[in-house]
Amino acid sequence: MAQSKKKTDRLDDYLVLNSFINKLFGMESFDNFQNLLKNVEDGFDDEGRSYVFLTLYSQAGIDPQLKSKLEDYDSNIKGYVDHISVKQESPIRLKYFQYLAVLFTDIYLDRYFEDPIKLMNEFTPCSEERQSFKEKNDKFNPIYIPSDLKKVAFWMATGSGKTFLVHINYLQFMHYNRGPHEIE
Repeated sequence: MAQSKKKTDRLDDYLVLNSFINKLFGMESFDNFQNLLKNVEDGFDDEGRSYVFLTLYSQAGIDPQLKSKLEDYDSNIKGYVDHISVKQESPIRLKYFQYLAVLFTDIYLDRYFEDPIKLMNEFTPCSEERQSFKEKNDKFNPIYIPSDLKKVAFWMATGSGKTFLVHINYLQFMHYNRGPHEIE
């Protein structure tokens, strides 16, 4: 008698924002970003555009709404990096994965402060996707409520530069926050 093999749950299966951003960029998984960007130079060119931006922008499959804002996000990121580099001996240069963390946060905060209910609905999967989630783990319910949008987490290795990212996240929040924002 053959035993049925249950797929092992992975943290990746529950990273909603990661999955959402992957789809916006036309990527299957974060591995696609890694393969695309791991050899891209850190920093910005003479015109102030990051090499990561130039690579991402040239990709097919990016959501048109996202593509129209990608250059603005890149300018924001340069501003954040310049701001936290002011008193540094040498300017901070974000590695591709740090840049992506900042970019993903900019996308999230922009959408959150623009229309949190629309963002919540974009996260809530269609009925076929919900069935897929249920097959993976019957305890997981991918239906979101407004207060869920106030919880964002980063999954990064020790020594990956999260301290700089937290400083940038503060600047990002200040950039996008348009005042008291309660959606409950």
